[in-house]
Amino acid sequence: MRRFSLWTNLVLHMILSYAAYILGCIGTLGFVAVHRLFGPDSSFIIRLVEEPVWMGPEIAGVACGILTTRKIPTKLALIAWIPHFLFLANSVWSDCKHSNGCSAAWDTFFGPHCGATECLGQLLVTAPFYTAVAYSCGSFIFLALGRRKPGDKNPQTDGAVSDF
Repeated sequence: MRRFSLWTNLVLHMILSYAAYILGCIGTLGFVAVHRLFGPDSSFIIRLVEEPVWMGPEIAGVACGILTTRKIPTKLALIAWIPHFLFLANSVWSDCKHSNGCSAAWDTFFGPHCGATECLGQLLVTAPFYTAVAYSCGSFIFLALGRRKPGDKNPQTDGAVSDF
């Protein structure tokens, strides 16, 4: 296993969480297209995959977190959401400061009542944050459960996981 530096690992996991977001968006577009063509008219299913829930990228985030941590076993994947959080927090704070108040910022980044270009905040900032949290959760799932071999009584005996 090749070892990378601390910052290289963190940047790699951040980029991979963005890749998971893009894959999740592509999968969601395909799902919505097929559902609209062949499925029943169910607004509940469509609401699960569009803003502010973003279920497709979140599922892709968990899957990519599991698969990536399997190939690059490092605990830094658990904190891949922190750079996304800092970017989101800065964006929300800036929007609160420069707009009509924090209720408008809430709709811009989290609520279902954004309009026109304001929804880009959800698309470009909030949804990648949700995906990065899901990516870290997938990494946690693998680190907590995936290292065990069937019949192994001691989970620490299987493979080495780097602290960084």
